Amino acid sequence: MTVASAASQTRKWGSPVRKRPNRPRVRNSRRNRRWTKRRDDSPPYGVGLCTQNFSVRLKHYTTFHFERQVLSCELLYRLFGAQLLKTEMEVTYFPQGGALTDYTCQLFGVQVGVSVTRAMKFRGEFDREDAEKLLMKKLTGVINATQNTMESWDKQILHVWTPSKHVARVVTATYHTLPADVKANTVVLVTVAQGNISREVFQNR
Repeated sequence: MTVASAASQTRKWGSPVRKRPNRPRVRNSRRNRRWTKRRDDSPPYGVGLCTQNFSVRLKHYTTFHFERQVLSCELLYRLFGAQLLKTEMEVTYFPQGGALTDYTCQLFGVQVGVSVTRAMKFRGEFDREDAEKLLMKKLTGVINATQNTMESWDKQILHVWTPSKHVARVVTATYHTLPADVKANTVVLVTVAQGNISREVFQNR
């Protein structure tokens, strides 16, 4: 008896034979489980908590350095678990008209103010003279913002974005040569931005 005749007898005397639909087989391998879990997690592939909070709370305001503020808060959130407290437009000062802090956050149970800047030069190489001018301006502004704010943060962070490791080394070496009263109670965080983050941070706006 051939296979065809056996199949015909089964259809005639027994239950009808139904063809299974052609469905792609998905192997539940350990590799696929790892990929699915990594894809569904938010950090470091999705949008983090600081990014969501910034986007919602700043949608009614216009700020020209919004991207680097968001990326700064996102970095502190992913590295140290920082929680956003107030954005630049929510921090109050008296008297007004002085230097501003970009945002405040809670870091290791301590409230800190964060100022964000870029170490860059449109023409030529960024050298120590440029780094000294930038750090003196920003650190002095941090001190003024701390004196005039109505908030109660315990420490300030100056977050400096750099386009390369060379510029980061220049900023770090220049910082150690500054007077102690300018450094004051400020922690300087230097970060090298690369790839898509570099385009968001250093675009001219």
